[in-house]
Amino acid sequence: MALMKFREPNQVKWIGSRPGHNGTKVAISGIANNAEVIIYTVPVGVVLYLTFYSFSISNSAAAAQSHFSIYTDGAVHYLYLHSLVPPAIWQDICSGTFNPPLELPAGYYFRLFASGVATTLQGSIAGWVE
Repeated sequence: MALMKFREPNQVKWIGSRPGHNGTKVAISGIANNAEVIIYTVPVGVVLYLTFYSFSISNSAAAAQSHFSIYTDGAVHYLYLHSLVPPAIWQDICSGTFNPPLELPAGYYFRLFASGVATTLQGSIAGWVE
């Protein structure tokens, strides 16, 4: 994978390293309700540096599944950011950060899946590509 580029302008008021990036910011969200939704695919020729994710779930039916996952470019499961079979009535919000960022190559994608009509899953990601 590509090496993350750090930059530090010569600033007297800063103490230590101020990491930056030379890429393009990514901030994407999506919603799944009784569906599978791909919210983002890493474009060809770049690496996604994932720094943040969040999800919220609202459920009012028993035994509905919900997943917020990352898949490889070959449609192979890579990582669950969230996986839950909630009780009959359930609401939850969660978030996480990656420091250092999680590097995801071109073709990897983020998938939301909610199996019940009464289950709504919203997922968001943030980071940058370069």
